Amino acid sequence: MPDESAIAATNAADKQSEADIFFMLSRELLTIADFTGYFKRLNPFWEKVLGYSLAELYAKPFIDFVHPDDRTITMTQMEVLAQGTDVIDFENRYIAKDGSERWFLWSAHAGDDGLIYAIAHDITERKLTETELLNNSAALENAVEGIAKVDSYGRFTFVNARYAEHLGYKPEELLGSHWHISVHPDDVAELQRAYDRMIAHGKSEIEARGITRDGNLSHSQIVLIKAWDQKQRFLGHHCFMKDITARKQAEASLQKTELKLTNLLRHVPGILYQFVLHKDETFSFPYMSESSRNILGYEPADFQNDSKLAFACIHQDDVEPIKKALTKSAKELTPFRFELRCFTKSAELRWVLLSSTPEKLADGSILWNGLLTDITELKMAEAKIKQLNEDLAQRISVLAAVNQELEILTHKLEIAYDEALEASKLKSEFVANISHEVRTPISAVIGMSELLLDSQLNTEQRQFVNIVSDSAQSLLTIINDILDFSKMEAGRIELEIIDFNLISIVKGCADWLESAAKGKNLRLLTNIDPKLPPYVKGDPVRLRQVLLNLASNAIKFTAQGTVILTAQMMEQRGDALRVRFEVSDTGIGLSEGSKKRLFQPFSQADGSTTRKYGGTGLGLSISKRLVELMGGDIDVESEEGLGSKFWFTLPFQTSET
Repeated sequence: MPDESAIAATNAADKQSEADIFFMLSRELLTIADFTGYFKRLNPFWEKVLGYSLAELYAKPFIDFVHPDDRTITMTQMEVLAQGTDVIDFENRYIAKDGSERWFLWSAHAGDDGLIYAIAHDITERKLTETELLNNSAALENAVEGIAKVDSYGRFTFVNARYAEHLGYKPEELLGSHWHISVHPDDVAELQRAYDRMIAHGKSEIEARGITRDGNLSHSQIVLIKAWDQKQRFLGHHCFMKDITARKQAEASLQKTELKLTNLLRHVPGILYQFVLHKDETFSFPYMSESSRNILGYEPADFQNDSKLAFACIHQDDVEPIKKALTKSAKELTPFRFELRCFTKSAELRWVLLSSTPEKLADGSILWNGLLTDITELKMAEAKIKQLNEDLAQRISVLAAVNQELEILTHKLEIAYDEALEASKLKSEFVANISHEVRTPISAVIGMSELLLDSQLNTEQRQFVNIVSDSAQSLLTIINDILDFSKMEAGRIELEIIDFNLISIVKGCADWLESAAKGKNLRLLTNIDPKLPPYVKGDPVRLRQVLLNLASNAIKFTAQGTVILTAQMMEQRGDALRVRFEVSDTGIGLSEGSKKRLFQPFSQADGSTTRKYGGTGLGLSISKRLVELMGGDIDVESEEGLGSKFWFTLPFQTSET
């Protein structure tokens, strides 16, 4: 019979040999250590993971390789082992030879022979993913609408209500279904590629279309994140979904609206443009309307690709003056109007009028929003008038030399004076007409911009539309002032005396300005004399214009406090009455010098006011002329720094309406 002890020894040797082979080939980190803190035996995989040789690892206490922040808890686990309790799923970090951190998941047992037998799994990749998820959790919580879990076979194992609702299902109806059910057939291949990227890298993102239960098209922004267990076995993935259907629809709608806006801008009788002077003294044209093709013969892209082209087109005698005007406008941030000559692409000389309003950008650059208008015909008319005046002056000088024809000379001078007045009137009428023609398309631009702002826009698109809208509003304000002033200069302002509700006019003005006041945290109040009759005869349109001019100025120049609109009975005799209107504020007030020139055309309190608050300086001049035209008077009471009270009185007739 064979020796049983020999057989047992042989079997033990075979088992030891098998254990040694397993120890050498294992892709886990196998360890035998003692309680003095040194490694006794390590498998070769340690060298691959940490970059140290086995000799280097044996030479030092293993605690030296542990991350400093994890050494205390590691020694605590050693004490647990020393008490005879196994350590399961303990995590700590080791420092590799290249300085990188490696996360290990440990299971350890203290043997009867006084040694520690342990196995560690490298979970560094999982910990990095967990960290990324933790860092992104706040963003996911705000951005994600739907959440689902999918197993390794592509079947839904969890679906939240919003995810299911997005597809037109109840959550339980999707459980067990393959994720293909939620994807548009044309996007399955692309989403499969995203799935493969997630498998390879742990995470992927994609925008894809879906088909809802009732057959409608939906759009989603999807984040796929790989899921695995503690042993790194693939479990499937997490799907985070955000419904972007409305955004996609808005983008399609925006493209249509932008096309309409482009067509509208194409018919504006002038060139809308944006001109930027950068801090390094270079300049550019972020925007120029397609009207440049009709007026100058150049495409908008010609100026955008070659910013120097604009100055190259300008007549050499006008280059320096326009540069000085730009420098002054940039320094003071004041609007400017400048007439200059320029050459078209076909070398034709034209006169143009530049009207621009500047603003300072965050980077210190200056942006002008402006309108270029072709005034060649106007200049030709002015030149003809000038020539006529020169001819007339020559004749007058000849007649002046002849004493005996003094009577004839006087008559000629009267004719010349009348012609000059008529020429001035014609010019004012032309400006009024051309301003009216410009105002109509600008109003359309504003209307379309407001419609566009009510649609779904991203931040950059909303910024672009706001620029167009603000530019058009600025232009419209300037044009309206010019139009009214030109009509007054031409004597074309007429009053329309009708029956109207006086109290409604005052309250309506306050309602109209309520949002502007709230935007500056101001209180806007009305104080209406109960003795006033509700209906009177007068011109409600011009009354409203004056009230809005004064109240708008009060809001503009008031940083905090209150603006009050007052209507008070002054006197009444029979059907005739006189009403005093007041607009008082707690704003910046006026100095004595400022008050003297306040109602002059193109004047404001001082240059700093224009720079800070903008405006043409025509509003108060127009208001004064309208009040006087209606038979009233207007003035101001103010102290610098304490606010202002603008008042005017108007006569009315009582109405039986």
